[in-house]
Amino acid sequence: MTRVTVVDVHLGPAVLESARAGRHNFFRLLAAAVAEAGWQVAFRPNTPGEMRLARWRRRPALVFGAEPAGRRMAVLRRAYLYPFWHIERSNDRAAWRLTRMAFDPGAVDSAAARDFAEAWRRRVLPPGLPGRAAAGSGHVLVALQGQLMRRRRFQQASPAEMLASVLEHEPARRIVVTLHPGERYSENERAMVEAFAAHPRVRLEAEGDLHRLLAAADYVVTQNSSVAFHGLFHRVPAVLFADAHFHHVHHPVASLGAAEAFRRARAGPLGDLADRYLHWFLREGCINAGRAGAGAQVREHLRALGWRLPEMESPGAGPGLSQGG
Repeated sequence: MTRVTVVDVHLGPAVLESARAGRHNFFRLLAAAVAEAGWQVAFRPNTPGEMRLARWRRRPALVFGAEPAGRRMAVLRRAYLYPFWHIERSNDRAAWRLTRMAFDPGAVDSAAARDFAEAWRRRVLPPGLPGRAAAGSGHVLVALQGQLMRRRRFQQASPAEMLASVLEHEPARRIVVTLHPGERYSENERAMVEAFAAHPRVRLEAEGDLHRLLAAADYVVTQNSSVAFHGLFHRVPAVLFADAHFHHVHHPVASLGAAEAFRRARAGPLGDLADRYLHWFLREGCINAGRAGAGAQVREHLRALGWRLPEMESPGAGPGLSQGG
């Protein structure tokens, strides 16, 4: 009897229930894609105990919503829009495939990119957005994340230092600062932000509408917030103070220095470069669980990890779905 390779997929409680019941589109697709190659999926919890067992089992595994446990485990991450997904070796975005790939805008069909980007703008952007009256008339949108007083290893400056850099390198525009809704800020952090917001050109938006703020922005400044990615739908450039896997069309401080990154961001909107990049990043670089052929994309991404997934369907592989422990 041929032994079937089992891929453990570790999920949090809510997602685990819907995946086991076959109600979650992406995990249903994942199970079917693996089954077509003759392997099988077992959906399991992502608890610390299960992560320890994953090392002991020594078989291919995927985890969503937790750190990987060992070399045989890869990471599932949602891209910035559903139904786009990543499968990567680690949670370190600087090591992701798209991060390290070169983006060639000339290799992207401009008409296809325009149609793709416009279709997603119709889905993503609310109607009636305000616009800039003229080039250079918008504000600078500064998107803060967490740990504002600390510089982490993937950052070129702490968020507090980043704020100081904005005032140093942006002499004229209004500056709108947003806090991350999912972060809990300390008293010292809030005091620092409020002191910065006392500057006459600065306004703090605690709960501002993201796309309305982006629509009226000339550029974004952030560490690596998804706000900079969503700015692509508005063709807005960004200054990035940390490693980001969507760095290709933005202006990273790590490679340019702060002065040059701000100079390039002030030069104007991205134009159709943003459309080409959205097509390359989402349509070509991610798994699109809503399209025909997504199963082949899943298998391609798994093989890119070095998994020896068979090229042809193996007969008798079964339904590709196990309830796991």
